[in-house]
Formats: sequence, C-alpha cells, structure tokens
Amino acid sequence: MAEKETKNYQPRQNIIDISRNGFVVVEKDGTIVSCSKSATDMFGYSRSDLIGKNLSRLFLEDDRKYLYQNILNLTTQSNSFEGELKMRRKDKSYFFAYISTYLYHDAVKGMDLIMIAIQNIDELKSLVRKYNESKRIFDIVRMADSVAHEIRNPLMTVGGFVRRLYDKCEKTDVTNEYYSHISEGIARLEKIVKNVESFSRIPSPSMALGKLSDLLRETLLITEKRRGRKGIILDLDIDTVKDLELFLDNDLMVQALSVIMDNAIDVLSKGDRIAIRSAIKDQYAVLTIKDNGCGIAETDLSYIFDPFFTRKNEGIGLNLAMTRRIIEDHGGRVTVESTQGAGTKFYVFLPIEQRKRIRREMV
Repeated sequence: MAEKETKNYQPRQNIIDISRNGFVVVEKDGTIVSCSKSATDMFGYSRSDLIGKNLSRLFLEDDRKYLYQNILNLTTQSNSFEGELKMRRKDKSYFFAYISTYLYHDAVKGMDLIMIAIQNIDELKSLVRKYNESKRIFDIVRMADSVAHEIRNPLMTVGGFVRRLYDKCEKTDVTNEYYSHISEGIARLEKIVKNVESFSRIPSPSMALGKLSDLLRETLLITEKRRGRKGIILDLDIDTVKDLELFLDNDLMVQALSVIMDNAIDVLSKGDRIAIRSAIKDQYAVLTIKDNGCGIAETDLSYIFDPFFTRKNEGIGLNLAMTRRIIEDHGGRVTVESTQGAGTKFYVFLPIEQRKRIRREMV
C-alpha cells in the first residue's frame, strides 16, 4: 500500500491544548510566540501575559543569569535539551518541572523556533519522598523486629532463672528490693519486645462500610474511664459527619484514634478539655482532636510520628508511628499543630470515597 505523503505538518493549537503538559514556543532569544492552555494554567498567566514576553519570567531569579540562557544555547547548538529544574508561577510560588526542548524551522514564519514541553513533577517528587520515607521506616521496623526476636528467648530464660534464684535465696529487705527492681526491668523489656513485634505486624486494613460516628463512639467508650478518672471535659461536635459512611477497618481505626486520645489524656489535668470537631474537605472527612495541654516543643513536632521517638519516661515511641501507618493504609493522612503552653491539635483525614467518580456514577 502506498504511503501518504505528508509535508510540513504542524500540530494545531487545539491538539496541543488537550495535553496535560504545558507547551511554550519561543524564538532563539527567548521571546514567547505561542503557548498552550495547559501552560497558562500551570503558571497562572493568561496568553496575553506571556506572548511577546521573555521566557525568563518563568524561571527563578537565581537561574535567569546562567541556567535559562544555557538552556536556550544548548538547544540551539544541539537541537534539544532535557532536564529538571524549578520554575516560577505568576504568584511567585514555584514547582519542580521536567522540560524537553526541540529546535525546529517554522516554514510560515521563515525562522527557527524552540518548542518547550513542560511537565509539572511536583506530585512525582512527593511520591518519591514518601517512598524513601516509607522504605526508611520499613528498614527500621524490620531491624527492630529482628532485634526483638533475638531478645525474646534470652529474656525469658533470664526471667526464669531469676525467679528460681529468688525462690531459693534467703528473703531479706535487700534481696526483696533487688528482685523487685530486676522483675520490673524484665517486665518492661518484655513489654517493649511485644510492642515492637505488634508494630511490625500491623495487618492490612480489612475494609467494610461503616459510620464514622460509630467509630468515634467506640473510641470514646474505650478512653472514657481514664478520661473520667482524671476529670477531663469532653467537648464533642461531629454533626457534620454523623451520618457519613466510610470504607474502613473499624478495629484498626479505633486503635489509631485511641492513641491520639490517650496522648491527650496523659498531659491533661482535672478541668482540662478535649475538643473533637468534624468537617468535610476536598473529598475527605476531617476529624480534629484538640487538647489544651502543655503542647509539643517545635523542635519535636517533625519527629513525633517517627518510630522510637518519645519524650516520655515510659514507652518507646511506637504508638503515634502506628497511628500514622494505620491511617495512611486507609488512604488518609494525619497531621499535627502544637504550641507549647497552648495545647495540641491533631487532624485526621479519611477519604470519603476511594473509587473515582467515573467508576461509581454516570457523569
């Protein structure tokens, strides 16, 4: 079959506009002669803001002297360029971009032009960061689980022999005191081993449809005794989500939310308050759990979800790490704000509908 002859075919503007990547066409000196709608959306400009202006306005100020000019020069010399860089929006914010340039001859204009394809890779960068962080935490947990496994058997042996020796020795105030300290230490080590093994073996969520309000009631019921014993006031307002149903693992989520409640109860005294609020934002159900306790030091805030980070005399810093892991396994996230002397506020985001709209209803 004879091939059809194609001569000087140029993509039309409307075809370029449907691409998610931004396209900008410039002269060799950087003057913008054309741009796609996705490019204007990406940078927050209108076409009239860009056409006739210099491409340098899309670069960070520090990159305009060398990087910007080098990209144009390399494209002119080698016909193309590819690389990552930060680019600047109209509102002066920036994003990570991957750009590809191509030098071509425009027969209509009778001159060489540079086509620049721009891809916003902020989301990709974020995913890479999350992957690296998850891998780091996984390596820590795997190592801790291995250490806990190696400690468990010798620890049980030591505990057994200590009890036998105590049973056979003369009981005095000194031996009783020594035995008490040794037993407490062994019990604490056993608890640490158990906690590490539990954290490393958190199961994947078994999702089922359930009311968020029922989940909260169960969590509050579990923590009610401690809260009441300390005389802590509960201020609850969840009307926004009282009838909302989510896909979640009820047992795991009760475990996760109970940790946040217990942490608040730990730092509060009689007459102090825990306030729980709800909202719906960007297809997420948002729970806010706020206390008016002592707060968290600013230097500690970025570490409180890390395994084995704690400022408490008791505990090994796994509870909040477990909470984050459970919530993220549900497709959600948990964040925290705190000011020393003014209290702490946890935000729990849970996806309302994890299936995309195109899969669950006619559009």
